Amino acid sequence: MRAATAAAYVDETSVEAFRRATGKGKLYPSPKNIEGKGERWLREDLDAALDRAHGLRREDEELESLV
Repeated sequence: MRAATAAAYVDETSVEAFRRATGKGKLYPSPKNIEGKGERWLREDLDAALDRAHGLRREDEELESLV
């Protein structure tokens, strides 16, 4: 989804606030660069970030479930 859609999906106050909170070590993941379309965020990535922020899921638990 585009930045505006992603910002609304996670209930950020603005696209700018959402973009400030994206990237390595921040609340939301960096976007994927889709050739011919530009930056896009995946719903699954945003859901996982929100789950981690609220203590519902940890990355190491996700990895362990795959083994």
